Formats: sequence, C-alpha cells, structure tokens
Amino acid sequence: MKSYHIEPTYKKSVCEVELWRKREDIQESDSTTWRYNWNGPILRKESWWRWAEWTIDIPETEEEIEAFLSYKPFENLEAYLDHHGGETIEECLIGSLPVDDDDSCCLPDEAEMISCWDGQGEEFKIELTRDLELSEEDREQMALEAEEAYNGEDGLYEEGLENLGWEHCETIYEVYCKLKIELEEMEEEKLVRLFNEFQSMLRSDLKSFPEKLGNIFEAILDTESYEEENEPKKVVTRYDDAVKKFGEEKVLKTLLDEIPTTLTCAFEGEVTAIYPAFVVAAQLPNANTSIIYSLLRENPDACNPSLVQYT
Repeated sequence: MKSYHIEPTYKKSVCEVELWRKREDIQESDSTTWRYNWNGPILRKESWWRWAEWTIDIPETEEEIEAFLSYKPFENLEAYLDHHGGETIEECLIGSLPVDDDDSCCLPDEAEMISCWDGQGEEFKIELTRDLELSEEDREQMALEAEEAYNGEDGLYEEGLENLGWEHCETIYEVYCKLKIELEEMEEEKLVRLFNEFQSMLRSDLKSFPEKLGNIFEAILDTESYEEENEPKKVVTRYDDAVKKFGEEKVLKTLLDEIPTTLTCAFEGEVTAIYPAFVVAAQLPNANTSIIYSLLRENPDACNPSLVQYT
C-alpha cells in the first residue's frame, strides 16, 4: 500500500459537499449511476474551508486490491478499470486530478480528509437531475426550508433534514484550484531518513560544539508527548528524542561510533584543552549516566587527570 498526500495550492478553494436525497427517490442502482441521472432533487449542503488536506491509499498487493474492490459494485479489477477508463488503480484515482492547471475537480471517494480548518460559511442548494422539472423559485424555496430545518432555532442539524424526508447519501470534496500531490513516505523509509538526518547533525555538531558533546543532551521544547499521566514534567533532551524514535541500543551504538575518545574544547572560564569524552559528558547538565559510563568504558584511562592536555 502506498499513500498520496493531497492539498490545494490556494486558500479558500475547498468545498465539502454533503449530498442529501428524498428517501423515496433512492434506488440500489444509484451507486453506479452518474448523479445527474438520479431520481428527484439533490440537496447540496456546501461547507467552504480555508484549507484542507487528504490522503489517498493505493492498493498494491493482491490482498489489498481484493479488499479495495470488496465494497465496490464491480466483479473484478478489470471491470473497475474499464468503468473508470484507466490502466491501473493509481491512474484511476490520481491521474485525472489537476496538478498543472488551475482547474476545478471533485476528489475521488477514496480521498480521506485528514484535516480542515477555518470554515468560510455554509450554503444550501438544490441540484437538478435529468428528469426533474423545478423552477428556480421552487429550488430556492426548497433549499431555504432545508437550511431553516438545519440551522433553525431548535438547532436540529441533520435531524432537521431527516424530519423533512431527506437522507444523507454521500460526501464529496470539490477543489477549485490545482492540487499539490506528493507520495508519502512509508514508515520504514521515514525512520531511515530521520536517522540519517540525526547522524549527520550529530557529526556536524560534534565539530562545532565539542564542549557540549554535539548538543546531544540539549533540552528540546516539545515535552508534552513524553509526560506520563499524573507525573511531573521532565527535561527531554535530543538524546531522549532519538531513543524514542530509533531505540536505545541503536542510538547508543551510534554515539559511541561517532564521539571520539578525546575532544579539543574549552569550557567556560577555562583554557582550550584536550579532554576525554567521558569528562566532557560528565560536566553537561541533563547528561545521561549510561552514556557517561559507556564513554568511560571505551577509554578507562580517562580517569587519569594527567591525560588532560592543555593547548
């Protein structure tokens, strides 16, 4: 399974549309029929958003494709592809979405909204179908009745529409600009990238900040996710963050591989000297004792004060 992340390129271009129909008009065959060919009027409840994001999952394995088709009215994959005019599921779901031109589109049913914010207002409309004959005045009156039932003094919302005989049939997303579509990283790929970034930053910071052991015990700001219920806040360092992401064994091995046995640095108020890494770690606030001990084991002679060389 792979996933695509989708977002608009302009603000205030997202319309979430709830489609409602009269119960007596709904037929079983409607799921495979363009809604213009449905019976009766369609109530559109439009909610406009300043911004929104979606994901679309693309099945790849036989099991994933089978699960994907299990809730669709097609006998097999060939029938699905033929109906949507594509050679692959990915082409059917992603291929027709605008990424180069400022064009409007309706996202496929498989698009799952993951966030939206700052509502820009609601509007109720009646959408015509092929055999429906309603004057513009009648459509406006029907939409007004629905809006009053939804937003009226009683605040019945969906129940108000249901009391008028409407039934929710689906929600679609219309976007009135070109889209930004990016393939999301798999979790394993993301961890590899984050670890490589951690390792690269550690190497760079060890050169720039040897007296701080590459800032590995620097406190970070985001501590909320590390708090236990009913426990006081605790200091969370870059080391703690790395252990949470990659595991203690892997992080410890990386530190021992990257940190040299001695470091040339100057502490505050001191002259520049060559110190054992164990000594540098021991004088840092928030230092992890297991790291200090491991550095000492790597260089047991570090306890000898004569090894400190002044430059």
